[in-house]
Amino acid sequence: MVIFLPFPGYRPALKKDEKIDDRISPPYDVIDGDYLEKLQSLPRNVTRLTLMPENGRYGRSRRELDSWIDDGSLAQDPDSFYFYRQTFRDDGNIRVRTGIVGILKTEDYSEGNIIPHEETFSKVKDDRLNLLRDMETHLESIFGIYGGLSPELNGRIAENAVLIYSYEDGSGVLHEYYRISDPMIMADISDEMECQKMLIADGHHRYETALNYSRENPDDERKGFVLATLVAGDDDGLVIWPTHRLIRGNDISEKNAIKGISGKMALTDVDGVQSLRARLKDHTSGYCSDLGNASWRITGARGFGASTRTWPRSSL
Repeated sequence: MVIFLPFPGYRPALKKDEKIDDRISPPYDVIDGDYLEKLQSLPRNVTRLTLMPENGRYGRSRRELDSWIDDGSLAQDPDSFYFYRQTFRDDGNIRVRTGIVGILKTEDYSEGNIIPHEETFSKVKDDRLNLLRDMETHLESIFGIYGGLSPELNGRIAENAVLIYSYEDGSGVLHEYYRISDPMIMADISDEMECQKMLIADGHHRYETALNYSRENPDDERKGFVLATLVAGDDDGLVIWPTHRLIRGNDISEKNAIKGISGKMALTDVDGVQSLRARLKDHTSGYCSDLGNASWRITGARGFGASTRTWPRSSL
């Protein structure tokens, strides 16, 4: 059973000279040093809370967060769900992806309701756990995939959602943030989530950090949840674009690589990059073992396109 609830969130109360893009940032793991410096030069940017530790701890960031609440830079809503909509281009097509933002009850993977798909690293989790201990606030959302809501409930949400922020980034992606505070709709969202499972698409470190934090605080029910943005598995905007990976190793020969891959996937030889791209319309990924000799191989699993661009992401 997945427990997914509304919450009384704090969100930016923009000053007269501010825009919403003064407050937001991309995920922390895609921000380089120069861009981070630019973001942190903004007096109320979220990176001043999430990425400004002192000796590994976040006491200064906590004081800054408290000051933003005290001076009205952050305003608290009543219990609400939020809906985060991204509109973007995909090979000339316009796609829209919508996620529900709420708080998700953490539990061990062994329970079978929260499903991971990647390993995590302790160094990253140690830093995020210190952030959570010092801030006592979830400032970053995990990204999950669930089955979906009923058409009737989706219709009621569309009729009642209130737009609170709209922002188009430098890549042409439109970000829209809505709020739902109707008690009946919120209760129905939680009820329909109960019988579903949730796959973590991104944010394994944040999820496991939140789980460890909840274990440190077994007597505080509020500390047993993590901020989560969940997208329905049948959402038209839920697309997965391939990416490049470079694998280096003295003990990996072409022969051994092909042998290992062919044990899991069907391989098909093609003649050159144009043939590879043409076949990628019907296959998952391409494998190039020698650029100089244009020796190309592709897998036989179907389902994805040939785009190699980065999926647009941002957090409000």
